[in-house]
Formats: sequence, C-alpha cells, structure tokens
Amino acid sequence: MYGLIGEASPYAVRVNEDACIRCGKCNRACPMNVEVMDAKNGRVTSLECINCNECVNACPVQGAIHTGFTKKARIHPIVATLLALLLFLAPIGIAAATGNMQLLPNKYVGVSWGTPAEAEGGGNGGGGEGEEAEASEGEEESYDAINGYAPSDLRGSLTLEQAASMLNLPLDEVYAKLGLPADYPSGATLKDAAADMGLGLSDFKHQLFE
Repeated sequence: MYGLIGEASPYAVRVNEDACIRCGKCNRACPMNVEVMDAKNGRVTSLECINCNECVNACPVQGAIHTGFTKKARIHPIVATLLALLLFLAPIGIAAATGNMQLLPNKYVGVSWGTPAEAEGGGNGGGGEGEEAEASEGEEESYDAINGYAPSDLRGSLTLEQAASMLNLPLDEVYAKLGLPADYPSGATLKDAAADMGLGLSDFKHQLFE
C-alpha cells in the first residue's frame, strides 16, 4: 500500500544523471534492493521504494540524489523523514482520538446483550449477572472452555441459537446438553429456557460445559 501511494505521489527520490558518478553506493544502501542509480528519467518509481533516504545519505556526491517533488524542489532527508512519519501516524492518531480505532477483533460483534434489567435477578441495577460471574469465578476453573468461551461469557439475554453460534456447536447438541425438547423455540433466551426447565441461569449454562 505504501508503495502504491509512493507511485502516485509527485514526491520521490530523484537522481541527477549529470552529477551521478555511477559508484553504486545508493543501490547497495537501499534496504529494498531498488536499483536507484538506474532510475528511469531520474525518478525512482519502484513500488518497493519506501522513501527511507538511505540512498540519499549514502551518495558521496552532493546533489546527485535528492528527494523532492521536482528536480529543483528539493527536501532535506530529515524533513522528508518527519513528513513520512507524520503521514503514517496522523491517520492512526485521528482514529484513536475519534474512537474509531480497533486493534483486535471484537468476538461479541452481532451479539445482543439486552438491558441491565434483563440480567438474572433484574431490577437491582443490572448487577445480577455481574455478581453471578464473580460468584462463579472459582467454579469456572473446573470447566473446559468451548470455542474460547466460559459459562460466564453466556449472557441470559442470548438466544439459544446465538449461544450455539458462539460456542460453535450444533443446535441439536445444545438442546441435548440442556435437556430441551427438540421443538423448543431456538429464539428463546437462555434466561427463559432456564426458567422453563426449573433451573437457575448459572446451573443451566454450566450444563453446556459438562
């Protein structure tokens, strides 16, 4: 991507063919093995060029190689490096400042969490399931995670179908583990299903991991 941007940009490494002594030091200094010395029309257009200015610094003849927009409009290598860093870091900084940057995928995307009142023992400020998670933390160790999830990851507002998808289990296997009849609606929440089976939500969820 950086190479494509460099290809389209008027800013580039330029070689003054009249001043070049053909020593080859620029070619040897290039970390991307670009043939700088043989740049067509005196402009390095290779997609591998990252404008690191190593070739400019290695050139023994002042003015033979420079960076800039034209043969006359030259930019000091240090300034060019700072501009490159600015262009690279500015989008990251803007994304971070606006809250649009996410470095890791969110495994909960697409999952409906419901409202705090829907948590087990609702009506107490939504702390039901949070307290349940803390209370059962010690119990979690006796269960093997399924698809990277533990019982506490399954919210009561999840439907049976959503829970099966999260755990990457066939729906009929989920029904079998939970003791649900085959005609039980897959759109029912775990909380409602647990109530129908006469179990607490925590015990109901843990059946999936037995």
